[in-house]
Amino acid sequence: MLFRSAMSSTYGVVSTPNQSFTVSGSNLGSNTVTVTAPAGFEISLYGTTGFSTSVTLTPGVDGFVTNTTIYIHLSASANAGSYSGNITVTATGATTINVSVPASTISQATQSISFALITSTTSNKTNVDNIRVVARASSGLPVTLIRSEEHTS
Repeated sequence: MLFRSAMSSTYGVVSTPNQSFTVSGSNLGSNTVTVTAPAGFEISLYGTTGFSTSVTLTPGVDGFVTNTTIYIHLSASANAGSYSGNITVTATGATTINVSVPASTISQATQSISFALITSTTSNKTNVDNIRVVARASSGLPVTLIRSEEHTS
């Protein structure tokens, strides 16, 4: 197994620390090498930036791709759930290599919701007829408000 362990994260947050592996190739001519992450993961040539679903490596004039570190983490935009699969390493005329990624988990984010009373109008002193409330979830996800009526007599 290339990876030390499964990765884990919370929805909206990338897994840390990144894990990595090395890619190299020879006799490629001018054929580029494409490294593609499985669903739920992102890869990069840099440890902290440039993460996407795939990266492309260009061989030198000698047809070689020297040892290149590929970093991988769970994507912040992937939904909560379990992810696994293969990173694929492909080049025209070369055998495809599959690098197994252990089952990794993104947990559901805990949300806090804050409310602010914006306006209210009353028809008398004991009943509130109209209240407009603005709600925002800490995760940025939409909030659904359910109307509940309570009247005092």
